[in-house]
Amino acid sequence: MPPKAKTPRLTAREQQLEFMETLAAAITQWQPVEMSLFGVFSALLGPAHYAIASAAFHAIINFNTRLAVVDAAAHVALAGKPELAEWTTLHNRMNKRSKKRNELVHFMILWQDGEEGEETPIALLRPSIFDINADPNRAYDVKQIGEIRASFGVLAHDLGQFAGRLRIAPAPSPDKSP
Repeated sequence: MPPKAKTPRLTAREQQLEFMETLAAAITQWQPVEMSLFGVFSALLGPAHYAIASAAFHAIINFNTRLAVVDAAAHVALAGKPELAEWTTLHNRMNKRSKKRNELVHFMILWQDGEEGEETPIALLRPSIFDINADPNRAYDVKQIGEIRASFGVLAHDLGQFAGRLRIAPAPSPDKSP
């Protein structure tokens, strides 16, 4: 087996830039999730109510409240339909991912020495050192932050696909509408 090629070590400044760029990309990747959630909300209300859906959704600043409003609308609009089970799965994923998003935004960056023999420090995102309730072992490195970013992208895509299917679904007959 040929010897493993050595990866050049990053300087402390290069590592800092890589970490900050990855973190910024992960945080900004959350916006497509919220845009896709709006797509679901507007699809649930239908094209005739797009302006109302937009005004109501964007008047809410807090993501958890937005999600609760869309969830309530979905339970009414999709009651008795197979799409409700798919929505429930997406809803649960959004709850989990929103917690990750909040950690990315509210955790602190901690620089620690690398493993023995490494010259550059390792950056970690972890709960505040002043939070007595925080798990001191809970931390994200640059690779894990990149994985979280990717999970946001997949979630936004899946929400968008779901919203698209809702838009093309046949309208319920008047006698079956809620």
